[in-house]
Amino acid sequence: HPDDRDLVLEAALTKQIQGTYDEEYRIVRPDGSVRWIEDRAFSVKDKTGRVYRIAGVAEDITARKRVESLLATEKAILGMLLTEASLAVILDVLCRQIEEQAGGMKCSILLLDADSVHMRYVAAPSLPASYVRDLDGFAIGPTVGSCGTAAYCGRQVIVSDISTDPLWDGYRDVGLRNGIRACWSTPIFSAGGKVLGTFAMFYGAPRSPSEFEAHLIEQVTHLATIVIECKRADAALRESEERFRALYDDNPSMYFTVDADGIVLSVNRFGTEQLGYCVDELVGHSVLTVFHEEDRQKAVECLHVAFQAPAQVHQWELRKVRKDGCVLWVREDVRIIQDSAGKPLALVVCKDITDRKQAAEERERLIVHLQEAMSQIKVLQ
Repeated sequence: HPDDRDLVLEAALTKQIQGTYDEEYRIVRPDGSVRWIEDRAFSVKDKTGRVYRIAGVAEDITARKRVESLLATEKAILGMLLTEASLAVILDVLCRQIEEQAGGMKCSILLLDADSVHMRYVAAPSLPASYVRDLDGFAIGPTVGSCGTAAYCGRQVIVSDISTDPLWDGYRDVGLRNGIRACWSTPIFSAGGKVLGTFAMFYGAPRSPSEFEAHLIEQVTHLATIVIECKRADAALRESEERFRALYDDNPSMYFTVDADGIVLSVNRFGTEQLGYCVDELVGHSVLTVFHEEDRQKAVECLHVAFQAPAQVHQWELRKVRKDGCVLWVREDVRIIQDSAGKPLALVVCKDITDRKQAAEERERLIVHLQEAMSQIKVLQ
């Protein structure tokens, strides 16, 4: 192989003569196919120490190298799922690594739009840009090339020569113009059996899949399913979390999560604004910090009752104190929930009822005042 010639030449001139020799390299056969060879040799010397013969054994290790390469690809791709890499980036890396394992092949991954009708190129690192541009967004159908037909019918479509296959009647010119003669496309299915898209292999000469290529297609489509579903699940989770966070932060109630020791685990934006604290001044600190000193013991008792009866929703009214010293009356609704590890924590929803309390107190004062006034009238009478 051109990329390995310098390695082999250097080894032949040095290692074989100096002693044992063990190298792995690629050879190119007359039909253009590439094989991996493990070459082990040693020098044979005469009585004077002159090397007069090299003896050795060359073994075809192509199958082993392919397995090792595929396992390395799977490890790399699965590792990328733990990073912030986008779906498009991961699938592009997958295509590039697969192309390295099948010399002379170009590949692509297309995904169905949300309408389940149109196909979009997500990864096609080696295909001509003009080919991708001309076909991106095409509608699937029963006779729409290899990929459109595979996605529509939900089965693998092997076109060994696009110049004669009727499936390519509407796309033959663009294919031949871009150096494509063979195209094999395989649907990528979700775990539930829904077509997500297609994985395709392209060659510049008419041909059908070898046993190795058939195995490679099977492995790639399985790996692509894992990647697509994981990244989409991550995106859905992030979207759900963002919606929850928006509701949590912007809800016109104070939200706290508190552990059994009374330590604040989280607080929403409205809560920090109402109390005048920043998040860092509340999270990680005792919830008693924000209670009126006369109500702190009652708050401890109420929290204890809530954790002792987790199936119930608890409610009480207490006073909180803003950072600026202003006193607020709040009604607290407490429900015990569990975190992702199953640990119980209290979800506390606080409503500011200061105005209601002040109105009630004013009403009480008026009633007392009227009662006193009535008493005085009776005395005068």
